[in-house]
Amino acid sequence: ILITDLAGDIEYVNEAAVQISGYPREQLLGRNPRILSSGLTPPATFQALWAALVRGEEWRGELINRRRDGSLYTEQVVITPIRQPDGRMSHYVAVKEDITEKKRTAAELDGYRSHLEDLAAERTAQLTQARRQAEAANAAKSAFLANMSHEIRTPMNAILGLTYLLGRSPRSESERTIVRRIEDAANHLLSIINDILDISK
Repeated sequence: ILITDLAGDIEYVNEAAVQISGYPREQLLGRNPRILSSGLTPPATFQALWAALVRGEEWRGELINRRRDGSLYTEQVVITPIRQPDGRMSHYVAVKEDITEKKRTAAELDGYRSHLEDLAAERTAQLTQARRQAEAANAAKSAFLANMSHEIRTPMNAILGLTYLLGRSPRSESERTIVRRIEDAANHLLSIINDILDISK
């Protein structure tokens, strides 16, 4: 907590302000809070701050300050005018919170979230590609099976048809035995082909 006069000169600081800034109380009292300025807070922030205070309004924002040891820290600040019983402003009170660690953690989380989003997008692309490849392989397999079915069954049906015709014409017993064996073997082979194609599907 800092309390300043209307010119901005510090009249009071609590122990937390001393600890965070690294300055002894006697080096802060009577000084302007610019002693803490890092030069990294945008000028527009200070313009908005003073414009609100001069109008007698509260201001909220962030300031990037520098400790006595030179290290930077970010503060969440609320500055409010103090009014006397007659309504005139006499001081400003600034309540500050060091949010350096919070901002660092938030930045890390943003980095992790961005990395996870990238990983998720990459994995989604991989899965999409894998699905397309699987669909293409499935289509190729279906085309292959349809082609195999046609290419194998057609000659087998011809063999069975011709065997049937041979069996109808008068033949010797030995010739009929040969035709039956051809027919049995062809039926057995056709059954195996059908089983293989069914399993493949």
